[in-house]
Amino acid sequence: MEFEGSEEQHVQLSTTERTFLAKDLPGQLSSKAQALVEALEGKRFDSFMDALRDTAEESRLLFKKLDERLERSMLHSHHKDLIAQVSSETDPVSFLPKVAALLFLQVCLIVSFLK
Repeated sequence: MEFEGSEEQHVQLSTTERTFLAKDLPGQLSSKAQALVEALEGKRFDSFMDALRDTAEESRLLFKKLDERLERSMLHSHHKDLIAQVSSETDPVSFLPKVAALLFLQVCLIVSFLK
């Protein structure tokens, strides 16, 4: 999140906080944002992208689909970032979800390569 007059800060929200914020939105946007949170927490990429598109459309925001080359580039970049996070992690509780995300991402990269 970025606040006016301050440096950029990244805030990681819990599932409860995300759900609370989604429920606080008006009308249909609330239900679409809740579906987005559920897809994010379920780590379902296709469902997440569909929910993101629906939420953006309901918000009247333009959401342009990525081309395959850009998507692969972003996946590789995220892959490198996850590898760095996993290699520097010392807390076993934090280590497990990062490794799970890394394994999932590696499968996604293999599938996108085979396309």
